[in-house]
Amino acid sequence: MGQGVLELGRDVRAELRAWLDGLSGIARKVNEGAPRSELADVIASTTCDLTGYDFSAILLPNEQRTALLIVGSCGMRPEYIREINARRPIRIGPSDQGEAPTSRAFRYQRPVHIKDVWEATSCAPWEAVAHEQGNRSLLSLPLITSRGTLGALNCYTRVPRDFSGEDVVFMETLANQAALAIEAATLHSTERARIARLDSLNRTLREQQDVLRTAERAHGELMRLVLQDRDLDDLTFSLARTTSSIVLITDEHDTVTAASSRDLPEALLRHVVGAPEPPGGSAEDGGYVPFAHARRIPVSERGAGLPALVVPVLLAGEEVARLWAVRPRAGEPHTPAERRIVERAAIVVALVISKRRTAQEAGWRASRDFLDELLVHRDRVDASAVLERGRRLGTDLRKPHVLLVAGSVPGSGPASSDGADDSTRELRARVLLGRVQQVLGEVSVPAVATVRGGPGSSEAIVLFPAAEDRGGGRSPTEVAKLLVRALRHPAGRAMSVAISPECEKVDDYPSAYDSARRALSLATAHTRGDGIVDVRRLGVYRILLNVSQPAELARFAEDLLDPLERYEAKHGGELLRTLRVFLDAGGSATSAGEELFVHPNTVRYRIHRAEQLLGVALGKDEDRLQVKLALMIREIT
Repeated sequence: MGQGVLELGRDVRAELRAWLDGLSGIARKVNEGAPRSELADVIASTTCDLTGYDFSAILLPNEQRTALLIVGSCGMRPEYIREINARRPIRIGPSDQGEAPTSRAFRYQRPVHIKDVWEATSCAPWEAVAHEQGNRSLLSLPLITSRGTLGALNCYTRVPRDFSGEDVVFMETLANQAALAIEAATLHSTERARIARLDSLNRTLREQQDVLRTAERAHGELMRLVLQDRDLDDLTFSLARTTSSIVLITDEHDTVTAASSRDLPEALLRHVVGAPEPPGGSAEDGGYVPFAHARRIPVSERGAGLPALVVPVLLAGEEVARLWAVRPRAGEPHTPAERRIVERAAIVVALVISKRRTAQEAGWRASRDFLDELLVHRDRVDASAVLERGRRLGTDLRKPHVLLVAGSVPGSGPASSDGADDSTRELRARVLLGRVQQVLGEVSVPAVATVRGGPGSSEAIVLFPAAEDRGGGRSPTEVAKLLVRALRHPAGRAMSVAISPECEKVDDYPSAYDSARRALSLATAHTRGDGIVDVRRLGVYRILLNVSQPAELARFAEDLLDPLERYEAKHGGELLRTLRVFLDAGGSATSAGEELFVHPNTVRYRIHRAEQLLGVALGKDEDRLQVKLALMIREIT
């Protein structure tokens, strides 16, 4: 009897050691932070080792908690597991064929055992796969914790089996240990994820702090340059060094106003300066939409994309410029610190532009008041006071000057008013004057400029030395050509420049201004294709432009041409145009026909009809002269 008790004791100790070893293996996996699937496999394997069952599985709910899926197993074929999880998951709750045993164990927190799953109605959906796997009996136990049911532990045998009460109690103990292990592993996983998130946040905060410190240093350097009254080019040089980029500043018309390099790649200019307008607006209506904050713009060069940042430069919510930082080589995106530096640099650029505008506007107001007094206030001009004001502005009116008047060519495009409000017109005038000043600055000309105009259009006026030795070696005609190239009307209309006669006395300027303004109407026919009308070389037109009473000229032309104009207004036709071309052709019907693309006989018929309406005979020198003068007057009034 003593030997039997001893053997029984050894069996109990061996069984206890097996239990302890099994639970120790499970705990070790928990402490190692093993993935959930690996832990579930260890629990299932330990279950089979301790109980001798043929198969075992751990099942947990899906994210929707509508079905139980196998997450770990022992002895089961992978094909069986895929079939169950993908096509035949165990639904939580009743179905048309009843409720699955595992679902009942999960929902009611009680063990459920089936002697033969091949014959159980509730197991019918899985009968075929159970045959393939070799499952006959099933014991399903809920995995219960203080937070509720985590899942189920299923045990299977190859032969039908009645599970005893002792079997069930034994497996409940094991299921409880498995539930605690899974819960602990879940808590550990959650805690590790929380710690990882905190570490990531700490790294992000440190990186952001480094970015802010770097950006603050760069901002301080830029502000130092501003306090030293340095220009925008100096800012772009500094920013280029800090960001290892080519830095550009473009205005609202995509013109480069400052750059860190004097030798910009042509492809870069084509894609940056020629970039398409953002949706929702255009330069014509003042409706520019700012680019996205530090947005990456694809800039192509030799087929390669250059990483670029572009930031809108804003003053009082209005986009006045754009700051570009472009990598010289592909595949080198800007760092977060560099992006932050460029963003903050846009604020400094706005400050410099604001200072420049303030200084410019003060100078512009002084120039505008001076030119208004010189050109408009004919009867209230104090010559000595005007000379003194001109001297303070750097202009010596004791020497001859001319006026360069830049304006829109009539009929060359839509009127600039086109519904624009006062602020938009003011912006256009400021842009126009800024470009004039830029031209004068490039040629170092001691000139005075302003912009005048109303709702219909704006004109730029430049008071310029008539002699080349006072114009920086540039003649008025050369500077006029530079102005024509530099000026681009915001509404798309062509711009021309009229050069007035030379003025030697203060009293000469009002009439010279009037003649230059009227000369702009001759731009289409008398610019020689270069957009310049020189009143000094207009021949008879110069006499007409300088008549002291232009209203008398207008009445003369109206009285003579009125019958022909009324006829065309009522019947249409080309009589007036044919008459002008015929006289310009020296009275040759053949030449006029070639110009008008009609037969010479058609020209002769039209001229005869025009003579009848006007009551003249163009064969007479006096009549021909009167008609020619009337047509010339029509061009300037």
